[in-house]
Amino acid sequence: MEKTINNPNLKLAIIGMDINWGSSVGLDAFERIIYEVKENISSPVNLKITQVVDNALQDTNLEPSKIAVIIATDEDETARISQTELNKNYFITTTEKTVIKAIKTAQKLLVKQVEAVIIVVNTLQIAGALVLIDADAQKNQQRIYATIDALTLAQSPASIQTITQTCQQAFNIAGIKPEDISYLESSSILEPNQLEIKGLVAAYQTATELSCAIGSVTNIGNAAALEIASIIKTALCLYYCYIPAVPQWSSPKNPELWQGSPFYVDTQSKPWFLAAEAHQRIAAIDINHNETSAHLILSSAPEQERDSRYLTKIPYYLFPLAADEPGELLEQIEALEKIISDDSLATTAAQTFETYQKRQNATYAVAILGRNPKELQREIQRAFEGVKNAVLTGGEWKTPVGSYFTANPLGKKGKVAFVYPGAYSSYVGIARNLFRLFPKIWDSPIIQSVYSRVASIDKFLYPRSLKAFTKRQLEALEQQLIDNPLSMLESEVGIAGLIGVVLRDYFKLRPDCCFGYSVGETTMAIAQGIWTDFNPISSGLNSSQLFTTRLSGDKNAVREYWGLKDEIKGEFWRNYVLMAEISQVRAAIKNEEKVYLTQINTPKEVVIAGDTAACQRVIKAIGCNAIPAPFNHAIHCEAMASEYDEFVKLHTLPIKNKPQIDFYSASEYGLLNLDSKAMGHSIAKVLCQQFDFPRIVNRLYADGAKIFVEVGAGNACSRWIGENLQGREHTTVFLNRRGVDEHTTLLRGLAQLFSHRVQIDLSPLYNLNSSSLNSPQIEVQKIPQPVTKCDREREIITLSPYYWGNFTTQELQTSAKLNYENIEFIKLANYPETDLMNTDSKYPISSLIKKQVNSNLTNNKLTGFLQNHAKKIAETNQQSSEAHSTFLQTRKKSFGQMVKLVELQLSVFEKEHRTGKTEEK
Repeated sequence: MEKTINNPNLKLAIIGMDINWGSSVGLDAFERIIYEVKENISSPVNLKITQVVDNALQDTNLEPSKIAVIIATDEDETARISQTELNKNYFITTTEKTVIKAIKTAQKLLVKQVEAVIIVVNTLQIAGALVLIDADAQKNQQRIYATIDALTLAQSPASIQTITQTCQQAFNIAGIKPEDISYLESSSILEPNQLEIKGLVAAYQTATELSCAIGSVTNIGNAAALEIASIIKTALCLYYCYIPAVPQWSSPKNPELWQGSPFYVDTQSKPWFLAAEAHQRIAAIDINHNETSAHLILSSAPEQERDSRYLTKIPYYLFPLAADEPGELLEQIEALEKIISDDSLATTAAQTFETYQKRQNATYAVAILGRNPKELQREIQRAFEGVKNAVLTGGEWKTPVGSYFTANPLGKKGKVAFVYPGAYSSYVGIARNLFRLFPKIWDSPIIQSVYSRVASIDKFLYPRSLKAFTKRQLEALEQQLIDNPLSMLESEVGIAGLIGVVLRDYFKLRPDCCFGYSVGETTMAIAQGIWTDFNPISSGLNSSQLFTTRLSGDKNAVREYWGLKDEIKGEFWRNYVLMAEISQVRAAIKNEEKVYLTQINTPKEVVIAGDTAACQRVIKAIGCNAIPAPFNHAIHCEAMASEYDEFVKLHTLPIKNKPQIDFYSASEYGLLNLDSKAMGHSIAKVLCQQFDFPRIVNRLYADGAKIFVEVGAGNACSRWIGENLQGREHTTVFLNRRGVDEHTTLLRGLAQLFSHRVQIDLSPLYNLNSSSLNSPQIEVQKIPQPVTKCDREREIITLSPYYWGNFTTQELQTSAKLNYENIEFIKLANYPETDLMNTDSKYPISSLIKKQVNSNLTNNKLTGFLQNHAKKIAETNQQSSEAHSTFLQTRKKSFGQMVKLVELQLSVFEKEHRTGKTEEK
């Protein structure tokens, strides 16, 4: 048997790291590449290794004393790093050819000689550093990325037996079993090594199917570079709690070698849920090269506070602007336009937020969203016109990118209501990125209460395979999820809980009232902490026959109610969504004993259920559009009312928390009584009777709710609320939508809430420590201008060009009903006369029409804020009017020409209005 060097029992804690990988500089950039499944090993950036070492040390709380540096490099590269390149507080102990050997040397040094060891790798492609300390000696204030629990090393010609034994010895030292390992880092998945694959399959064979994800960084070639990249990658995944994906993965090159293994490959990174009995995340790294076989076992450290730097650096930024008058808001948009560049948008966005904080109580606000300078410039250009039109109409402006403005903020006028959707809105892949965006939610008590059940349905939400799924396979997996009502319900509860915690703990959004759609009332009670433990409900549902044989499957509750004989097999029940008037549906089902109107979503969208043939007769009789509902269980009708007592039992739970929120229920379409027994009966009644969504929505609206935030999967409730409240003052916000990543949907929702002046904290979106005092300031430059009279004795007031910029004569004529004899004119500040006279310029002459003194304009919103702002500026500028009088006299002739041109344009418009034809100009 080959000689094996066993790892001593000293466990090492990784407390600091840094890496420059190809063209990506820094730990955060490397981690983004890993998480977002990108390849980047080209165009290396040549930085001094001292910077990487210093960054890794600054990542810790260590003082630079008694720290050894071990260089892991090939002999011909030893000269790349010398004592003079490193801080004098470090001392170079030795060099090793591989990181694995450097770790073994570090173990020896940490026993007595030093407090910490820095392992350094410097190649043409990678410069990396690890800071290691004795895991048992680490102080509580130290952040730990991961601990190295075991390391085994065999130096001999590779064989299946050697590889298998190296793995098994590592398991033994760490005190674990192969099924405890959830992730394996191995280059053999990309570059097949038959001996390594067979050895790993033999070592990892378990009774659990597809229990261990496998992946690898891009094959680098250099042994030390590959090892340090693999260790840093795996430590980051343990720390941030996600399973990394493999870039551009389709299938293994030699699939027959992997038969019988527990390994699978993810094509997208996903949350790393712990099994119910597990207490920590465990990963392994397999190294096989140059007649060396090594196996490392790494595990997560408990009670680690994870930061959200990833959230602040995603290239999709929200620029918040606010002012007390729309005109000032447009000036700020202009100022923002001037500072958008190819430089760091994250820093500019943070600085914009800091400026906004000085006026966070302003009346109006606009959120500009974009991913890059070009997109942001387009959004800013659209904002000029969009904000103007919104003010004219009293409506809103929003773009496909996500920018948003409302001229009618509802935050001070109405209540914020959270609505929790029912089941059957969940889908495969939902919430894949939420934990990475908001890592603190792992520690939330609400998440902990549902965690064990969410982990149990991990395979439904994030299916596993060694090969990438085809579209058809994904559709089949989606149907499997839908056909499992308990998994759908549990995932709905989990997702609503996640989004609710993000809104509460990160963005400080608190609702005034809450309600749910159908089983969404159960979700509401858990997500809002009325019930502090989801396990009793989950355990009860999983042990009950409700959603296995009573309401789903054989639907024995319905069979008994209808008196069906046991020999009747197959699917006899169906649910359909109908696009039809409620009155039509009610009339059509009068003669059908086995058809029920179960849910009313809007006055023109309902759900019927019952005997399949009878439902189809109803649809044909009405002649409406109809589709099968995504679910096929019996609920909300008298045919399943026998299950009332079972629902009461499952939902009668201790109430230890009564939030200061108004909770509504569809049991009586009013306020919910937060009493244990009362809630049990209330929820049972909701599920056993017809559900009328418009009725509960109208009740909340009557009680003052005007801002409805959908907290959960999908946006169906938002759509229904919009249709039910059509024509009435309200807004709906959803935070999850299939096909759109969570970050994008969330920022769009926050932009909408922000513009409606709802109290939220946007600071988690910005790395405020990085915004420099030297960053461009978003401050409006105001140049004093005089107030005087021209030769026609009409007042000339200098205002911001954005008050009237881009208004057409037709828009002003239509909205203000101008009287030609009482028109006043404006000079556009800071724009040369040539531009003012050019009808193709950004601010054409038609935009010079100011306001009408006619009383018809008294109630015009636009004129109102113009008059007020004009008055303020006039008072301020009066002091400088004498100094500018001479200047104005020289411009007298040009203004006369401008007046004539405006009159000509008005004449043209009047003729066009009469004839309906466009006259050649």
